[in-house]
Amino acid sequence: MASSCGAHILLLSYCSVGKWLSFLDAKNVCLDESIETNRLAKITMKRRHKRISFIVLGLAALGIATTLLLSAFQSNLVFFFSPSQVLAKEAPVNRTFRVGGLVETGTLKRQNDGLTVHFTVTDTAKSIPVVYKGILPDLFKEGKGCVAQGRLGSDGVFYADQVLAKHDENYMPPEAGRAIDAAKHEREAAKSVVR
Repeated sequence: MASSCGAHILLLSYCSVGKWLSFLDAKNVCLDESIETNRLAKITMKRRHKRISFIVLGLAALGIATTLLLSAFQSNLVFFFSPSQVLAKEAPVNRTFRVGGLVETGTLKRQNDGLTVHFTVTDTAKSIPVVYKGILPDLFKEGKGCVAQGRLGSDGVFYADQVLAKHDENYMPPEAGRAIDAAKHEREAAKSVVR
């Protein structure tokens, strides 16, 4: 009985071990599948993170490039103002801008150093004194159009770094032409109101 009982226990244990091994195999298959799934998920996450990081880096580079470009434009941007606008305090303070119009007749004076020139620019309504140290263009004359680039001093004098003159008899800088036309219209309107 003992031997049949032992054989029976051995058979039960053999069946139990077989079932246990098949259970482990099934579990290993499940484990292998879950490991493969996790590995693919990690690869997918890595790809996703790479894409996101490339997008973020690209946007950051674009933002930096835009900032640099705008700051370069801001420092090199020069606006045009007529003498009337400058005297009306529409021009920027402590910043380079251009003023244009006609050089008033009789206002061109050279200092003894030969480089410093004083003249007055007008839009036929208002005038602003200009001081320029340098060599004037050959076509620069009284009664002709010019554009001066520089800064307005606290004394109300425009200190020019650069003076541009017209290049032929029919040319006038567009901004200066518009400013002179606007001043003429204002003067005519003021005359018609006075009458």
